[in-house]
Amino acid sequence: MSDPTPIADEPVHHYDPLTDEGRTGRKTNRFLIALIIAGIVHLALFGYIYRLKIIAKFKDYSDQATKVELRKAAPPPPPRSGRPAANHSPECNTADGAKPHPPLDALHSKLSTAKLKGA
Repeated sequence: MSDPTPIADEPVHHYDPLTDEGRTGRKTNRFLIALIIAGIVHLALFGYIYRLKIIAKFKDYSDQATKVELRKAAPPPPPRSGRPAANHSPECNTADGAKPHPPLDALHSKLSTAKLKGA
């Protein structure tokens, strides 16, 4: 049978960064293209900000009076009929509004006696 040794017709080249010269021109071209694109973007941004913030925009304020016609406002709508405006019981809606609501203590005592009678 034959020996399993590899055929070494062509030597395998390994890159050595200390002794080899490296790739020629390819990195330099990429760097220059990136530098040119970055410069164009920065110049465009500077031009936009310069026009936006630095160039003065003057407004023309004139002292001419404008003739306007003032119309009378429409009258308010009539009040709605049916339900009263406030949700109070009829005895509380007096003309002078002097009748107060019943005190809360009386209400609580009524509720507590109703619970006791129901239980």
